[in-house]
Amino acid sequence: MRKKVLLFSLCVSVFPWLWGCQGSGQGVSGGCYGNGFPAFLAGTWRPDESKWVFTFEPDGRISKVVHHGGMEFEVAEGGLVEQWRGGIETVYGLGPCEAQYTPQTRELSVKIVIEHFIIEFPNGTMEGNFHDYLTGPVSEDGTMWSAAWVSLGEIIGGGSSDPNTVVPKQLTFTKVTNDSNTD
Repeated sequence: MRKKVLLFSLCVSVFPWLWGCQGSGQGVSGGCYGNGFPAFLAGTWRPDESKWVFTFEPDGRISKVVHHGGMEFEVAEGGLVEQWRGGIETVYGLGPCEAQYTPQTRELSVKIVIEHFIIEFPNGTMEGNFHDYLTGPVSEDGTMWSAAWVSLGEIIGGGSSDPNTVVPKQLTFTKVTNDSNTD
């Protein structure tokens, strides 16, 4: 497992450095963009029925994520997160984590990419990736976000999600803190 982690670390560290961040030019973006994200979105947001949690900084960066798979991590694009629980070792390589807000439609879009994960169970290994997209309007008072969530993933040797057949799940997030430094 240690050799896999070393190789995985090298790949995750080098590829983002080679390609860098590229903006779309639409709306106000966070993530690696951070240019004028609206202050009312800063803080921690939790949904009504899922494990997701996002903390947006005043500049639009996503500083903390609790992924729907139950893993909690501080966001660092290209970073690695290692976890050990109950004899299971897991390594996640983070890709782009972006937030974009379009004021004209009050639409908030979030993308969380786990470029690669390795889970080592006592009796085997599972590898794959996740690309999660959440998009929808923020309420007029800035306290609720109704997001359609699509999760696309691949398990190596086990298949992948077909984007044409994935049905979005509707989640309603509530802003639970106004300051991203309190949680």
